[in-house]
Amino acid sequence: YPGAIAVSGINKEGSFTESSVHGPEVALSAPADAIVTAGSGRVGRYSVRTGTSNASAIVAGVAALVKARYPDLDAANLINRLIMTADDRGPAGHDPRYGFGIVNPVAALTMDVPRVQGNPLAGPVTAVTATRAPDAGAGGIAPGGWRLIILATAVVVCFTVVALVGLVRRRRPTTDR
Repeated sequence: YPGAIAVSGINKEGSFTESSVHGPEVALSAPADAIVTAGSGRVGRYSVRTGTSNASAIVAGVAALVKARYPDLDAANLINRLIMTADDRGPAGHDPRYGFGIVNPVAALTMDVPRVQGNPLAGPVTAVTATRAPDAGAGGIAPGGWRLIILATAVVVCFTVVALVGLVRRRRPTTDR
């Protein structure tokens, strides 16, 4: 979908993982191998999983942090901030394995990034997309897109809270009285 953030996965060494999806649509990459996730079934169960769903959740979480830090950002500028601050890997610029690079939460939250008028991913994704003039671009987020972004962010936040609560309960020493 034009304007969406397609995500690929990297391994622990920061290299593209062969279990990941890839293609010209990829905008960003994030960790996808051996990620601890909440398991199904009873509370407190965790598992280690590999896949681009993990990478997508990480990018969604970074997007949520950026939106919290910059609440006035529209979708186009949020996406631009994520791709402009990514750590470039593979061939210089955009490529089908890493997209514009590995998402960098610290840079996305702290770097100065020029504003754009339209979603940099709304048209064909090219190496020029991330370097075009701040007022270039067309489109914007698709109708209903904010609802999807908010829903995805809520899922990531809920997942994180459940995982953290489980870890705290698991590691808290029990005392008998």
